[in-house]
Amino acid sequence: FAFSFVASAIYIVNDIFDITGRGIVVTGKVLSDHMRTGDIMQFVQGNGVTRNVVVSGIERNRQLCNEAKYGDIVGVFLKGLRNKSEISIGTQLSIKEQKQVEQ
Repeated sequence: FAFSFVASAIYIVNDIFDITGRGIVVTGKVLSDHMRTGDIMQFVQGNGVTRNVVVSGIERNRQLCNEAKYGDIVGVFLKGLRNKSEISIGTQLSIKEQKQVEQ
């Protein structure tokens, strides 16, 4: 068996915040599927480089939750970014899912 990665759970960044003690938080809407705390997300930076970040938390209506599903407008705490200039408004985040493939 081998593993390949498949993208799903599109999330569009509407705003970006750098919160002391929490790091980078993006707000936006889940446009398909769902995302969970601990998911590895990936996005393409303006320079064409693909970056991976980890969802370290999700907040909906000022309440922490472990999952966001299609249609939810949520704040997502991202681990793996040093400052908010590394991501931009309009960025599409997708979940990097690991799928087992038989060879």
